Amino acid sequence: MYRNYILKPFTEATFEGIGFEGSPSKIKKYEYFPSLLLEELKHKNLYLLLKPSQFFYEIYQLTLPIYNPQILRIKLKERIDSLGYFTKPYYIFWKILEKRDTFYRLAYIAIEMEEIEKYRTRLKEIASARVFTLTFL
Repeated sequence: MYRNYILKPFTEATFEGIGFEGSPSKIKKYEYFPSLLLEELKHKNLYLLLKPSQFFYEIYQLTLPIYNPQILRIKLKERIDSLGYFTKPYYIFWKILEKRDTFYRLAYIAIEMEEIEKYRTRLKEIASARVFTLTFL
């Protein structure tokens, strides 16, 4: 059995995925699994691919005198809240695409917390697995 898996959920307890040896950048051996249960993922390292039903994505430009992740998160939260897109708590993930002096161009995605937590808690609590990365299709 493999130690590392890249998974895509079917249900909250069933996943499709690839098991591999090595690191994600240097895969030595891999195998496709059409169906994996939580019990089969006990104590494994996981890279989880999610396809959320509701999300907000935008490429955004702003000026910050100093880069600070907390300030950036507040600015993005203000932006999303002003649009009134979500009614429940959400997570924000971003990547800086361009930086010139105090100008930042970034891509960000906001996803409701319950969409992510339903998989993360089941994988951590039931399978005692370590979720290394969340990626979105």
